[in-house]
Amino acid sequence: MLISYYFPPMGGIGARRPAKHALWLARLGWHVRVLAGPEDAHLWRDDRLADEVLPHVQLERVPLVQIPGLNDEGLCWLPRLIPALDRVCRDGSVDVVLATGNPFFPFLAAWWCRARHRIPYVLDFRDAWSLNRYTAGQVGRRKRRLARGLVRAAERLVVGHASAVLCTSDVMQQQFRQQYPHLSGDRFVVLTNAWDEEELERARWQVPESTPTHRKSVTISYVGTFPPYRSPDPFLRGVKLLVERRPDLRARLVVRFVGAFHDRAEVDRLGLTDVVETTGQTSHLDSVIHMLRSDILLSLNGPEGWMIPAKLFEYIGAQKPILALEAADSAVSRLLQHYERARVVSFDDPEGIAGGLETMVGQELAGTVPAPDPSFVSHFTRQKRGVALAAVLESAMESRAWPT
Repeated sequence: MLISYYFPPMGGIGARRPAKHALWLARLGWHVRVLAGPEDAHLWRDDRLADEVLPHVQLERVPLVQIPGLNDEGLCWLPRLIPALDRVCRDGSVDVVLATGNPFFPFLAAWWCRARHRIPYVLDFRDAWSLNRYTAGQVGRRKRRLARGLVRAAERLVVGHASAVLCTSDVMQQQFRQQYPHLSGDRFVVLTNAWDEEELERARWQVPESTPTHRKSVTISYVGTFPPYRSPDPFLRGVKLLVERRPDLRARLVVRFVGAFHDRAEVDRLGLTDVVETTGQTSHLDSVIHMLRSDILLSLNGPEGWMIPAKLFEYIGAQKPILALEAADSAVSRLLQHYERARVVSFDDPEGIAGGLETMVGQELAGTVPAPDPSFVSHFTRQKRGVALAAVLESAMESRAWPT
């Protein structure tokens, strides 16, 4: 049983990771039932993902309850999610529950199911919950202290009785172990995001092979959106410094933002209108095509050291050079130590960004980009992540006793 508020045809990473979990479990022989939120819970749609996944799962949509003064979709989902889960679990067909968040409060339904039916559950933290500085705002800005207390109490309860807790990075895993030192460290398992071989192959068919003898331009692309903890401004200032330092590169440099971009005023202010392009919102397939057509891919993460953007694994699968703007000793920095085509620079250092860009653009123009390690790239395929997830669920099913 998979509990996921977001699920296709909804788009975005909130739906993509659980959808791929479901697809690969089904391919590995699991019967996957899904309880998901209302179909209009997200503005983005991904009909291609829906066509790929929905035929392989048994999907039931559970509506929200409108609670005056409460804007947390997870809490508003619980009053109808718990009865729906109870009804499904009563027939004895559910062996294990996999709950994915955010939203996180639906994790309480998995805990309740275990208490009532003795069915083990695994929690999939796509993001941090109590360790996320933005979480309290999801509950209510006027009562942040109460909100943080509620989040911490709920997280302690559900983590304390989970058979396993999936983390998307080793830094998140370490933070969980520090937060809950009384629990076995083995409970916290790293299951990163992944890149999809089939999606990449579909995109490659639409990108013609090109082997120019002389490079005339270099395209640097950022794929994705900008949540509150990410800003393109230091990167744009780095680009400004680079073209001032190297005027010869101005006509050879293309910076492309793939996805919603709302900082055009800063682009104009810095005098980069002729350098920066924007695409607006695109489908996931078109985003991957843009990755393949780019020469350098930009990862911009800000101060949240536990987070590895899901698209970073698609960058790795595309085997493109990566410029990562990161905090020191972040999860991304650790990961990219093993990827020869990556360069990591502090996210708030325009001078360092300009230097990193100059080096990477120079390598592109000279044709001296190092080759990546194929074993590192292949480690993060969607199929291998699916096999790893199945192993965690099988381990959870081995005992229905409360974990200690």
